[in-house]
Amino acid sequence: MHSCLAILNFLLLASLSLGTAASSAVAGVVKVDAKLGCTAVQEAIRNLPTTGGTVRLGAGVFTCSKSLVIDRDDVILRGAGKRRTTLRLANATHLPLLIIGNPKTVKRGKAYEVEHRVRNIRVSDLTVDGNLKGQNPRKECGQTDCDGDPASVRNNAITIRGASHVTIQNVIAHSSISGGLVTEKNCDNLLVEKFESYGHFFDGFAGYQTENSVFRSMHLHDNRAAGLSIDIHFNHNKISDVRIENNGSTGIFARELSGNVFENIKSSGNVRHQVFLASSKPGDKSLCASDNEFKNLKLSTGKSTDPAFRVNDSCPGNVISGKSQFEGPTAFACVSEETALTKLSGNAKPCVPQTPTAQTEN
Repeated sequence: MHSCLAILNFLLLASLSLGTAASSAVAGVVKVDAKLGCTAVQEAIRNLPTTGGTVRLGAGVFTCSKSLVIDRDDVILRGAGKRRTTLRLANATHLPLLIIGNPKTVKRGKAYEVEHRVRNIRVSDLTVDGNLKGQNPRKECGQTDCDGDPASVRNNAITIRGASHVTIQNVIAHSSISGGLVTEKNCDNLLVEKFESYGHFFDGFAGYQTENSVFRSMHLHDNRAAGLSIDIHFNHNKISDVRIENNGSTGIFARELSGNVFENIKSSGNVRHQVFLASSKPGDKSLCASDNEFKNLKLSTGKSTDPAFRVNDSCPGNVISGKSQFEGPTAFACVSEETALTKLSGNAKPCVPQTPTAQTEN
């Protein structure tokens, strides 16, 4: 009799345990310990229910010997805190670290696009470490040619490609052999906030083919190239409350884009211009950075002899408004080949005509 009761109790406990496991799967919440590494994180993402779910990362360092890819909808990847959870690229692993979107590029007509789009992704409360000291910077695209292969994904800390409604929040990205955060291949409705990016071999943040998105409360500093590099249809976005400091090239480098609003931008100590607007084809206004508003800028050139705000190629329609301040030893804080800036206010000196300055992307 007692043995029968023991068996019944065991079966009851087993059924309750199975029920608990099933409800956890339905809820779509999976916890991963750091000692299991990135392989376990990728498996957890892959095995979420079809309705999506949350992968919660414990404190510690997750070592990644392969790219961590989120190429499905409705996924939350959350760490234990941006200074407690780290995704770190393993030594001599020349790969992009975190890819949000499909990594495969296909050609449709004349355009290169992702194989399929992803939606509703959130990444928060962690650090992404590209481990620059453990990599070869000459292998920015691994074993492929970055310039000759349009399908290549550069070895960025975070790449968002062909994605909609993605949030990056409370995240630090540093020390990659390419860029910190890169958006590309037709992204829209992104939200990036409370984001810090530093120590990359190229740009802190680079944006291409990205529309109707918000980037705010960012700190882009001490990168080898630009703090913020935007180009090729980076249109109708809002960038606000951003500090851009001590980068090895420009603060903001912009070409072939329009309709963006930059507000409360503090840019200082960058080696070249604090803001540089140009055409991707010199002299071609159709490929200019045009019709953008810069509101409440605070630009300081520091030791740079370049003007704080430079407009090349007569790029039209850009507006400086609000209480903007330009500081530095240069004779003219703001220069333009023509009267391309239609409005100036605050303490900004008028843009004065000047011959074009030669400056490439990085």
